[in-house]
Amino acid sequence: MNLAEHVLTAAQTAPDKPALSVVGLSDADHWSFSRLSQAVRGTATGLQRRVCVPTTGC
Repeated sequence: MNLAEHVLTAAQTAPDKPALSVVGLSDADHWSFSRLSQAVRGTATGLQRRVCVPTTGC
């Protein structure tokens, strides 16, 4: 299992659950599994459009 698979699975069962917090000195940005799943899928789509696939590379 990889991190992307974990995120996509968790987004189906607990979409609003906190998945990631990016904490700075003065603020924090909290991402739910749903939001992180959208980022994972968007990244995958962008890579596919550039013809980057796991078996052949970019």
